[in-house]
Amino acid sequence: MPGSNFGRRIFQLDSVTSTQDILKSEFHRGAKEGTVAIASEQLSGRGRMARSWYSPAGKGLWASVILQPEGPEENWTWVPLWAGIVVEKTLRSLLEPGEITSDFEIQLKWPNDILMQDRKLGGIIAENVCNTEEEQAIILGVGLNLLQREEDFPPHLRARSASLLALTGKSFSPDYALERLLNALEEMHPLICPIDSLLIGKLWLSSAWALNRKLRVLSGKTSYEGVFTGLGANGEMALQQEGEEPLYLTTTEGIQPVD
Repeated sequence: MPGSNFGRRIFQLDSVTSTQDILKSEFHRGAKEGTVAIASEQLSGRGRMARSWYSPAGKGLWASVILQPEGPEENWTWVPLWAGIVVEKTLRSLLEPGEITSDFEIQLKWPNDILMQDRKLGGIIAENVCNTEEEQAIILGVGLNLLQREEDFPPHLRARSASLLALTGKSFSPDYALERLLNALEEMHPLICPIDSLLIGKLWLSSAWALNRKLRVLSGKTSYEGVFTGLGANGEMALQQEGEEPLYLTTTEGIQPVD
């Protein structure tokens, strides 16, 4: 991409354990921000909390990119939410404006899921790394289901996962989706140079799934019930329990609507 920092160096791979692992190794060899790895297939793709990510050959966008946000590392907690905005923008650039109706609304589920019709269309993982020069970076992984039909998903995923093809009837190649993703990364990059938490939060909440709804949230070994009211100062999930002070959750293992 002429004039762009993202995608000037791309590792295009067939079958790998994980594009995250590829870029971690390349970062230790001196790769810089904007370096990308894309694979046809991941054998051990992973999401948040080391959960496996189903990444079949040729059926989706399985990619990672090196990011080096400006500002203190404690503000980097906003990067996964920023990445959700980037992926939403990518999807909007793939679809015609008239196709993004209330039936096909793109929603962001805290902290890292991309939903359409309440089914998981994609996900994000952000992993902090440090090289021998003590340079800090984030390896951002994006998984986006593009071409699977319902029967392509393992039985345990069919009820809650879907692809862009299955939901909209539109077919997009992984390479074309990557091009749109790189454009969105470049366009939204100023929001993390330095990190603009106020604008990131505003944009993310405008597409937030289940905002102002009562949820049951599992965090650690504790289950909480409360209304999802927004984000905390560091991008946490803000949960308002009845008669209690707001609760700010940094990790969740499960989120379900109560009503």
